Amino acid sequence: MIGKIYIQGQIGTFEDEKGVELIDVISQVRKQPEATSFEVYINSEGGVVDTGFDILNFIRSIGVPITTIGKGMVASIATVIFMAGNKRIVAPGTKFMIHLPMGGISFATAEEMEEHSKHMRAVENNVISFYTKELGLNKEAISPLLKNETWLNEKQLLDLGFVTPVTEMKISAIARVQTKNKNKMSKKNLLKTLLAAIGHKEVNKVIYTADEKELVFPDLEEESPIEVGANATLDGQPVGGTEEAPVQIVGQDGNTYVFVDSKVKEIIEPGAEEDSTDEVTTDELIEALAQTLEYTSELSERVGAIETEVTGMKKQRDEAVSKLAIAEATIAKLKGSSKSPDTDKKDKNEKKTDISSTIAQWRKNKLIKK
Repeated sequence: MIGKIYIQGQIGTFEDEKGVELIDVISQVRKQPEATSFEVYINSEGGVVDTGFDILNFIRSIGVPITTIGKGMVASIATVIFMAGNKRIVAPGTKFMIHLPMGGISFATAEEMEEHSKHMRAVENNVISFYTKELGLNKEAISPLLKNETWLNEKQLLDLGFVTPVTEMKISAIARVQTKNKNKMSKKNLLKTLLAAIGHKEVNKVIYTADEKELVFPDLEEESPIEVGANATLDGQPVGGTEEAPVQIVGQDGNTYVFVDSKVKEIIEPGAEEDSTDEVTTDELIEALAQTLEYTSELSERVGAIETEVTGMKKQRDEAVSKLAIAEATIAKLKGSSKSPDTDKKDKNEKKTDISSTIAQWRKNKLIKK
């Protein structure tokens, strides 16, 4: 099994901008324990010197054949990592640049600047020694190239020893393919043929998921954008997913990739779920307004009924208050009308006289009728 290591972008962390760290490379290797060799794909502008050398030393310590493949850009400390390969290949059109380490300090004392200068000189010597040993060149040959920040083309890379030459047998195989096709090969097809001839697969589009799994798009080239319809595998297995139960995978780029039958159905960018709104048709808007008006009318009716009920309750309250006032007045009147015993006797006598007169009148009327 051929394992794959991807080194893309800045090397190390610089000014709070995180790049590829040694731990990232170690993690990739540990996830491929069955690998009997590794292909290291490099597309980097460089970065932190110490981190670059740490990655170089680790890759060489794996103890299996290493092939480094540069594509896009291999610059600065990334060229040091590139030298880790027993075989070293650069894709056509790749920008390859070497230079001396650079760095500085601000708001420093003279003593601090002197110490920094000594440190930078030591780093420069280390880099120069590395290239002289790896390329078999003397200091006088490599130092001017590093000092002048030199961009190297494919022929110069081969002449200086940065890339390894293809064996005569492999070149013959490529020549036969060219003769058979009779057509002039493009640089892209030439690279594919070259990689196939030496036993390497084409560089595919690869991203890592939030849980550090490898999401590979075999139909896409490394620099191609991921689009709807792209086929993918997750850790070597089809992603799967159905219309009823799609698979959602969150990438380290922040995007959420929705899969159906292992193909990208939708790509949701960070924050898109919160910001997205469904389009509303005119009919749906009219229906929503009608429902709102109907609900408002119902509320108005309810408010009217409640107001009527409140008015009735207020009337009942006023009547109750009036009756209570009458009752209180009656009670007060009764309390104030209490009489003395002599008055009561007089009243009784008057009542008796009235009764006697009533009886006498009754008898008189009765006699008259007879």
